[in-house]
Amino acid sequence: MTPTRVAYRYAETDQEHKACFFVRRRVFIDGQNVPEDLEIDGLDDAALHVLAEENGNILGTARIRILEDIAKIERVAVLEEARGKGIGRGIMIFIIEKMAERRDIARLKLGSQCHAIPFYESLGFAAVGEVYMDAGIAHRDMVRDNQQIKQTG
Repeated sequence: MTPTRVAYRYAETDQEHKACFFVRRRVFIDGQNVPEDLEIDGLDDAALHVLAEENGNILGTARIRILEDIAKIERVAVLEEARGKGIGRGIMIFIIEKMAERRDIARLKLGSQCHAIPFYESLGFAAVGEVYMDAGIAHRDMVRDNQQIKQTG
């Protein structure tokens, strides 16, 4: 068997976007019981979508919305059968590196499920504000300065 490598890139085609939505449906709607109307929120058309692909299979995804000088990272999801292989980290590193190339982005922001805070802290994000509920799941906002990315990336 030939070893495979996971590729990280922006989704470009309708088929790739549909595959990203499939991952989100499996992870959030089916896996975490997030109501469909909260997951499919009407903001996807204005977002960049990142995918993790191995042998033509989409294993993970995230979306990025640019809000003035903030890159808001949302919907980070990896299929259950692909977890534990560094795919979520790979998605985030891809995003961090791509946003570091942009001069118009001052800060990265995300709303982390509380159990995932240590994961994002390991990538240089800091928790800010209070815990809040989103779709019935405890979250906390996290930020990372894009200047930090440029200095360390």
